[in-house]
Amino acid sequence: MHLRSCLLAGLLLALPAQALAQSAAPPCLTRAEAQNVVIFALPTAVQAVDGMCRKVLPPETGFAATAEALQKQYQPASDAAWPATRAALTKLLGNGDDPAKAVLSGFLASDDPTALRAFVTAAIGGKPMKPKTCAAIGRVLPLIQPMPAQNMAGLFEFVIEEMVNDKKEGKKPGPFTICPAPETPQ
Repeated sequence: MHLRSCLLAGLLLALPAQALAQSAAPPCLTRAEAQNVVIFALPTAVQAVDGMCRKVLPPETGFAATAEALQKQYQPASDAAWPATRAALTKLLGNGDDPAKAVLSGFLASDDPTALRAFVTAAIGGKPMKPKTCAAIGRVLPLIQPMPAQNMAGLFEFVIEEMVNDKKEGKKPGPFTICPAPETPQ
């Protein structure tokens, strides 16, 4: 079963970029949609990083215990974010007869997010972590632990928005952007 999940995750890793790259202008996610995707991915991302860093950090760092607590803290919000995440990812894929999009759309039609979590784990855990990187993450985990999932997602969404909406000359656009926020009257 583990091999099947890894193969599915590998396939899905290759498909989104290909499927999204074929559209002329990259689709955009609202801030709320992007935050829901982040909330959904948080516990799985923490689990994947924990799995990699346990291999390179000594047990006395407390990394594993902090990561496990953070994963448990974020899991209920992640479960609740699945329907909105599925809708946001479906929106990113758009319509069309591209086979890659059809595969991903079928994948997202499931009410069970288990396969998508395996995809996130494979995407994050694809490269080994250096001890220095794990040590830095280990310093950050206790700082972010008091933050609820919504605040963490807002912080990540802000960083993502700055990265994907950066329109430097000559910079290749990413597979998506964050939609411009409506202007508020002053």
